[in-house]
Amino acid sequence: MITVRRIALLILVATLSLSFYIFLQKNYGTQAQIAACFDDDVAARDVIKACSGLIKRDGVSDNNMHLLLKERALAYYDLDEHEKAFADIDQVVQVQPENHIT
Repeated sequence: MITVRRIALLILVATLSLSFYIFLQKNYGTQAQIAACFDDDVAARDVIKACSGLIKRDGVSDNNMHLLLKERALAYYDLDEHEKAFADIDQVVQVQPENHIT
């Protein structure tokens, strides 16, 4: 027989699991976003959307920001949106001036 104590424990565990999942999505993005940003087989518009979502997050390291901006710039370039591509490349240089060529 399920007791009230067990039900309360199950509710607590479910709540903590959901909270942790929301925390991970908020702070690190979903695996799908990360994969879409760096997958060559994903449509350029989807790459832009995924990378933009990750770029907007707080706490992105300079190295990761550098990589995200470069991927988004390449996607913009593929769509002939050169001004946006160059704007992202300018940000890459600002984020990591010593590493902008790679």
